[in-house]
Amino acid sequence: MPMTPHTEQHFTASDSVRDMVIGMADGKVFDMPPQTVQRYLVNKQASAQHPGRVNHKCRRLPTGRVLRIELLTPARVHWTTVQDLVTTASGFGIHYADLPTGKMKNGTALAFTFYWPEADRWEETDFSVGVE
Repeated sequence: MPMTPHTEQHFTASDSVRDMVIGMADGKVFDMPPQTVQRYLVNKQASAQHPGRVNHKCRRLPTGRVLRIELLTPARVHWTTVQDLVTTASGFGIHYADLPTGKMKNGTALAFTFYWPEADRWEETDFSVGVE
């Protein structure tokens, strides 16, 4: 019987499971590059940005972090300061703006909304994030 793509994928998946079980026999996780282990497990490096999205709202921002607003379409972010920010295309279908909130003190709050230039309209909702 000739192998179909689905049969071939099954054998490939089975081989991967076997390799994973064999690889874990020595007690080591097989997919942890040393650079990643050093950065996140040894050095405990955290991201300088904290993500905020319209569909996954950020209510609290850790003190010292930059709030990165991520959107699916271009926008202008109108926020607490008098300065508006235009989003930047990431090249991966996401448009983002980094609000320079890193120096905001604990206990302060920031508010922002969006202007959608392609639709020529404001969001008509104000979003709020507390710095903690």
